[in-house]
Amino acid sequence: MENLRRAAAGLAAVTVVTAAGLLTACDVERVVDCARLAVSITGSVDDIQQAVNDNDPDALDAAATELDGSIEELHGIDDEDVQALGDSLAEAAETVRVDAQEGVEVDLGPLSDVAGQLTDVCSG
Repeated sequence: MENLRRAAAGLAAVTVVTAAGLLTACDVERVVDCARLAVSITGSVDDIQQAVNDNDPDALDAAATELDGSIEELHGIDDEDVQALGDSLAEAAETVRVDAQEGVEVDLGPLSDVAGQLTDVCSG
């Protein structure tokens, strides 16, 4: 599943870069940054899933910290949709952290859903 998500995100990035020939230099930079971050975020979500499955709080913390860095970078992209998804990602990631700390069953669905939406926005 992890490899499938990364492959899909990578394919989206390639599609974006291919379509970038029709965009201005600033647009190309934004699209490439967005696609790179979408791939990174998908990888972080996969790492969080693995940490939850392994009941490994240290790995969860490391993956969540990596995700936080990518979310911070998203907020630097000049696109309202991307920034709104960054806010949604931050909220979903915080919910995962709190649930894990409280020993509540962790639902990664919202986090995965927003990551998928980001891939769509970055490739659209």
